[in-house]
Amino acid sequence: ESLAAQAKLQEIVEAFGAWVYADADRRDSLVAHYNDRYNRWRRTTYDGSYLTFPGMATEIDGKPVSPRRHQCNGVAAFLQARSADQRALVWFTGAGKTRGMMAASVKGLQLGCFKRVMLTVPNHIIGQFAADCLKLYPGWADVCLVADEKSMSPEHREAFLAKIAFGAYRIIIVTHSQFRMIPLDEETIDTFIARELDTLWTEHETLEPDSPSATLLEQAIGGLERRSGRMKASVMKARAKAAAQLETRLRDRQAATRRDKSEMLTWERLGIDCLWVDEFSDYFINDDFGTKMRLGGLRTTGSQRAMDMRIKRAVLLERGGRMGIATATPVPNSFAQSWVLARFLQEPTLRALGLHTFDGWAGVFCRMAPCVEVTPTGSSYRVVMRPAFVNIWEWQRIFGQSWDVVDREDAPDVDRPQLAGGQAQIVTVEGSEALRDGIRNLDRRMRRCKLKRPDGTPMVDPKDDNPLKITWEGRVLSYRNGRDWDDAIQTKLEACAEKVALHYHATATERYAQLIFCDMGVPKGPKRDEDQTAKEKPAVAPVVTPSSRYHAWKDEGAKVRRCVRCRAWENRPEAKEACRAGDSVTVPM
Repeated sequence: ESLAAQAKLQEIVEAFGAWVYADADRRDSLVAHYNDRYNRWRRTTYDGSYLTFPGMATEIDGKPVSPRRHQCNGVAAFLQARSADQRALVWFTGAGKTRGMMAASVKGLQLGCFKRVMLTVPNHIIGQFAADCLKLYPGWADVCLVADEKSMSPEHREAFLAKIAFGAYRIIIVTHSQFRMIPLDEETIDTFIARELDTLWTEHETLEPDSPSATLLEQAIGGLERRSGRMKASVMKARAKAAAQLETRLRDRQAATRRDKSEMLTWERLGIDCLWVDEFSDYFINDDFGTKMRLGGLRTTGSQRAMDMRIKRAVLLERGGRMGIATATPVPNSFAQSWVLARFLQEPTLRALGLHTFDGWAGVFCRMAPCVEVTPTGSSYRVVMRPAFVNIWEWQRIFGQSWDVVDREDAPDVDRPQLAGGQAQIVTVEGSEALRDGIRNLDRRMRRCKLKRPDGTPMVDPKDDNPLKITWEGRVLSYRNGRDWDDAIQTKLEACAEKVALHYHATATERYAQLIFCDMGVPKGPKRDEDQTAKEKPAVAPVVTPSSRYHAWKDEGAKVRRCVRCRAWENRPEAKEACRAGDSVTVPM
């Protein structure tokens, strides 16, 4: 029945499209309207060849240093862009985002564009980031304040904030976690709550025929909703629920601020008029937005961290400040994040185009299409409706007004290591019969979780079994190639260990090191657990040793010592847990 309904929906959409373009006058009017509004943009480019960088080091670690062309252009883009549209350095990994942010900050301070800059970076790379910045501008070390592990602890927080507000520091470097600990005025949060609730109710309103973002199809759907009491009641219920959830989360944020603030200085009083956020999309992209769309995987409830960032950004821009972000993956997970990031960077532009609501944007640049995907248990396939981009070139030119995109082809002078064989090597392991039995069992459990009693309650108590638990057990099944460890069954862990051991012995003379990314199963100590059992397997034991745990460092000093030992060939290979070492970690060799 679902497939038949989806097929009928596709027929209706195609018939409507044919009807729209059947009349020449109507077609020409729509085409002209679309072109005048969305097809009149081009990607903004800047030429920074005229810039000079006084105070920048000419040599780092014995190697000559000079800003590359794309870095000069990025600095020029940040300094010349309108304050209403913030800039994003969307540069590929290795293109020099750290140096670009530092060069833009120092150049802006030298020109008087701003007086105090804060750079917030992922927790695990603040030491490397600060060291790279000070190597690039060694003469700025006296006016650069770098936070350490204790800077934002309860007993040191007030003193650290006082250093920022009243000290002579002009560049402050903090982690994302420390940035969130900076309190806000209660009045600021009250104003934000009122504005967000008003915006949420506005976004849930049905588009009127004269709305600039309303298409003819949206007008027809809006008319159906107005004539259908049941649909209107459903929309109102969803609207009220979303508003209540948002207000609760905002009030919780306000209570946390009231509890932590005490007599401390707040964000509004620190004097920060320029903010840089490194790896923005990994940490702040999950923001709130309202929508009437009901799609699996469409996350509309944001994180507290994203909300805190949006409030502080609003305060910064209202006072004439500047903000820039840097990331290599601007849209990491879903199509909705493309709009969320555009709203963050260029909200006035989207509002002028009628794209300031998610549904208005999706009506122009997205269409629903049937998609075949694997079920969560991996036992079969299913057909679902998923959004797909349309009019992608126009959308790219619109967000190109604030994105400074640099691909590998745009920076051929950047040296990057090449993969052996030119591409990643995929190692496959034959699935065991125990794995297949486990997947069939997961599928049965998943179907039971969907069953309901006549009164609407689930047949299976979510405390006993639920899709999240089933999905996690599926990952464990794949990790072990069955329900339990079996020496007679080869696992992916063993296949990896064999490759690592082969490379380990083949490169003994050259002293090559290996970095192993693990999303689960990194041994953490001497306790007996399944990771310990895996480590004792014959193929794994020769290479996974206590000295191979990169993730064991607890502070920046231990991290530096670990890198030094790696360079001295004392740690080969290095087991690196993604959640501890994280993205953007540079292992100096």
